[in-house]
Amino acid sequence: HYFSLLDDIEKIKPDFLNPSKKIKVPYKNYRIPQLLHFAGEGSFEDVKKLVEAGADVNYVEEIDNYTALIAAVENPLDEERRKIALYLIDKMDLEVIEKVL
Repeated sequence: HYFSLLDDIEKIKPDFLNPSKKIKVPYKNYRIPQLLHFAGEGSFEDVKKLVEAGADVNYVEEIDNYTALIAAVENPLDEERRKIALYLIDKMDLEVIEKVL
């Protein structure tokens, strides 16, 4: 089952024409903005391109206060996720950061 989950995750590709698109991911019971997914996956270039295309860096999931920033830092913090976190902090409204941290 674990490898099937990884296969499903790897099949998810960013949609830069619809940067705020919500997608179904195998690790949540509801759809999330693709920015959150790619931040969690540690994909800096995808995160940067989605933000440049208009993805909402201040989006907060009402169910659990999940944000792209939280997605980036809740996984093992490697260099890519560190870059994502710093990039998002620079782009996010301070009020949103304070609300979720």
